[in-house]
Amino acid sequence: MPITVLGGTKVADTAFSVDNSCMFNIADSPYMYKTVVSPTSATISTISFWMKAMGVTDSGIFAARTDTNNRHSLYWEGGGGAKLELWGKRSGSATVEMHLTRAFRDPSAWIHNVIAIDTTQATAGNRVKWYVNGTRQTVFTTETQATEDSSLEWSVADATIAVGAYAATGGFSSYFDGYLAEFVFIDGTQYAASDFGEFSEDSPNVWIPKKVSGLTFGNNGFYLDFKDSSNLGNDANGGTDLTESGLAATDQMTDTPTNNYAVVNPLFRNNLGGVTFTEGNLKFAETNSPSESTPGASTLAVANGKWYWEVYCEEDEGEDKFWIGASTVESAQNVLTGAGVAHLWGLRTGSTGVALYNDVVYRTAGGSYSEVLTAGLTGGAASDGEIIKMAIDLDNGKVWFGKDDEWSNGSASISSTLDASNHDTTVTAGIDHYLGCGGEGCICWANFGSPARAISSGNADANGYGNFEYAVPSGFYALNTKNLAEFG
Repeated sequence: MPITVLGGTKVADTAFSVDNSCMFNIADSPYMYKTVVSPTSATISTISFWMKAMGVTDSGIFAARTDTNNRHSLYWEGGGGAKLELWGKRSGSATVEMHLTRAFRDPSAWIHNVIAIDTTQATAGNRVKWYVNGTRQTVFTTETQATEDSSLEWSVADATIAVGAYAATGGFSSYFDGYLAEFVFIDGTQYAASDFGEFSEDSPNVWIPKKVSGLTFGNNGFYLDFKDSSNLGNDANGGTDLTESGLAATDQMTDTPTNNYAVVNPLFRNNLGGVTFTEGNLKFAETNSPSESTPGASTLAVANGKWYWEVYCEEDEGEDKFWIGASTVESAQNVLTGAGVAHLWGLRTGSTGVALYNDVVYRTAGGSYSEVLTAGLTGGAASDGEIIKMAIDLDNGKVWFGKDDEWSNGSASISSTLDASNHDTTVTAGIDHYLGCGGEGCICWANFGSPARAISSGNADANGYGNFEYAVPSGFYALNTKNLAEFG
């Protein structure tokens, strides 16, 4: 049976599949907004959404404001320990402030939040009920429950609602950095988490989404499923659409709570620094001087199966210092703790890594680098605007590299198709590997199957997953949790 992995746990696939998410790249100041019409209720509402947070910067998730003295925000305190907070005021006075104690630091995990509000409740603890992955949260660093009968700004006529932003003094700012999926706002009903998700029958500790149906949305409610790339603010419930700002069709993603794709891990960085992660942690900019490089490693590791991925080289200022490769998890961790480590992050200890660096394929041999294939790419190393690709077979311990529409098939032979019998070099099968990329002064875009940049051709694997510039070799797959469940 196919399975889905949420936060590292494998669960049985359900009949309901989330097809799309929206990627909010903080550098683009992305958000979407609409004006509140006559609310169904000024005191009762519910917010439900799935999030995959990317960065360490404070960023808003959901907000509404009329002016400086009337504004409420739900936001991600990235710089304050990866925590979630709800805060706001009416007529200049604070009405609610709740800071979850638990932190959410895993950049590979999808997390579900439900904030169910009914300020008419006489019992203060029932006015704001907060659920994370189906479990009600009861431990807060700060817990000032909503004032009885108070209105939160998203329930106030003529206020502006925003998804992906924080309601600041002068307007919306502190934009979200990451992915949002299945975003629902309910006007007039305090729903429970079980109306939006459920625990898996096969893995009862794992929370999974379910189809949004039978809910009463009210006058201002909306449902964002992000299925229309030309109108990401489309209200799938049929209400008024949200207006988009700083978002484009390429921000529609297939990385979702029911099929989680690998991204580049922003927490995986050594002491060299000099790197920024943007575009949903798929764009990797390395600014160190030559001979030093910070590694970029995938959030998902693979021990078995056959995997394909691409890296677009936007800019290479390091004179052909771009690299792509694979490393065992153990070797990669050694790089994190090492001082003054070089660019080939998978090639430090033992026969545990392989990388294409410049125009040479290297692997470890007895703890030192070994050049195993020279002149491996037609036309030399990657230049600006070119794509380097990699296929790794962890069932048989083989790896191939290519550039654009050609493959290097061992002994520097070049072909438009991958030769399964003649590989570039070897890796150790059956051991967890990260896939990685980087370079000295390079800007590159990783594509594990859910790309953040436009793809002109569009190629999927045999399971129908992934969107790649070049054809996926037969028997190889995009790196996502559904494929991992079947082959990894």
